[in-house]
This record gives sequence, structure tokens and C-alpha cells, in this order.
Amino acid sequence: MSFNDGAGESLRDRLLRETEKAQRIPPMIGGAETPLVRDNLHSIFEMQKKFMILLGQDPSKMGQGVRDEKLSTMAVALADEAFEILRETDWKPWKKPKGVNHSKAIMECIDALHFVIEMLILLGMNSDSTLHLYKEKMAENVNRQMGGY
Repeated sequence: MSFNDGAGESLRDRLLRETEKAQRIPPMIGGAETPLVRDNLHSIFEMQKKFMILLGQDPSKMGQGVRDEKLSTMAVALADEAFEILRETDWKPWKKPKGVNHSKAIMECIDALHFVIEMLILLGMNSDSTLHLYKEKMAENVNRQMGGY
């Protein structure tokens, strides 16, 4: 690859270095799972499920039609959150930069995470299956970049 970080290290070399580090210092890029990573993700899933139940939307009691409708609603909400994140950045090259409001952008990302986790729950996923598929997808993404994707 010809991508370079300006310090002489190519993107390929950096990905290789980070992947090797991940074997020792999780979870850089597909590193070994640690109880802390698993437990934190599990906590996020559990909090979201409890919130759904608090709202009278227990996923274990929803029929498939209700789940599908809710999934569509959550997808629209996620798209809206993505636009809210975008509004906190200087993406318009024709406007005078105002600077990124990092604290607002972070909170919009957290809002988006709520919707992503809820959609995963509606699709029958849990923290373990999500972490497993995330690692598989990360490995695929790394392989794509290494192969010049």
C-alpha cells in the first residue's frame, strides 16, 4: 500500500504492528478477549434491555411484526443521530470552519450507540454474539486493507 502517515510508516505496516500488538494488548484490532471488554459490552446490553422493559417494550415479549416495525423506527433514529453528529463537524468545505464541538459530538455518538444496541437486541443478538461477529468483521476489514481494498 502506498498510504503513509507522514512519518515513513505505511498504513499496511501500521496495521500489521497494531495487529501484532493486539495479541498482547487487547482489544486493538481483534486482540484476545478480556473479561473487562466482555463485561463492559454485556453491561451496555443489559442496561439497554432494562431501559426497553422500563418503556414497556420487553424484547422477549414482542412478536416478530412488532420487532420488525421497531427495528425500522430505530434505523431511522440512528440515521438522524448520524446527521446530528455530522452537524457537530466542519464537513462543509465552503463554510468558514467553526471547529468541532467534541463534547456534543461524543454525546451524539452515545445516542447513536443506544439505537445500535437496541437494534442488535431486536435482531436477537447479545453481547457475546455481537463481540464475536465484530471480531470477525474486524479481521475481514484488516484483510481487505492489507489486500489493497
